[in-house]
Amino acid sequence: MRFIPLTLVFALIGGSAMAAVIGGEILRQPGLGTFEKLDPQCGFSVGADTFADDTPHAFDEEQKKLIKSSYSNSPELKNLVVSKIYEDRSQRIWVGTWEGLHVLFPGDEKIKKISSWGEQLSSAIITDITQDHQDDLWISTKGRGVFRIHAEEHQPKVYHYSSESSNPHSLKSDQVFSLLEDHNQRIWVGTETAGLNLYVPEIDGFIAYRKEVDEKNALKSNSIWEVFEDDAHRLWIGTFNQGVFLHDDMA
Repeated sequence: MRFIPLTLVFALIGGSAMAAVIGGEILRQPGLGTFEKLDPQCGFSVGADTFADDTPHAFDEEQKKLIKSSYSNSPELKNLVVSKIYEDRSQRIWVGTWEGLHVLFPGDEKIKKISSWGEQLSSAIITDITQDHQDDLWISTKGRGVFRIHAEEHQPKVYHYSSESSNPHSLKSDQVFSLLEDHNQRIWVGTETAGLNLYVPEIDGFIAYRKEVDEKNALKSNSIWEVFEDDAHRLWIGTFNQGVFLHDDMA
């Protein structure tokens, strides 16, 4: 595979405001919970703040700012670190925390903790959530690998993928940061120490793309924090210490 290194520039401007240059487009966050696009052609929304009261916030399109969520006082989320929020095709809102998985069903007013899918998941540090083309829910964790939830009539079936030294097709690391299903319905898994893993359904296992120092067009880091696919079907791979790499199947 061919991986092309790229450069992203992040800078502090105006004291506390953060700006990012992404593909030549500039985004700026001028203040607490507010957003501003310096380039009118830019289609991104960015911003992350630490709020003084540590409560969940939502982005209001009309006001162009973050407002306190009506679920701020939810007892299920109180004092929890929320690491991921994901809406699936059934309009269920999945909330990943440092103490397991929670869900808000359409029409409900209360967020519920998922406890019936096993203790390994119910107490895990959730890092990412995605839904594949078969409506299976994929959940990555820090320290416990990846879980795949397949919906069945009575009880969802839980598949757990973890690192096994005796299995060459196992996940290469249990420390997982990111998940992505691309346009070819391939599941990519970004790990902390074992590079980019690709799920292969035929073997119900994984192959890994790791750091190759001597190869020009290869990954230069095994710490993959983010995987993203753009409209041109190119994979953008964000690493911890070696910048961003671009993978184009057509290159």
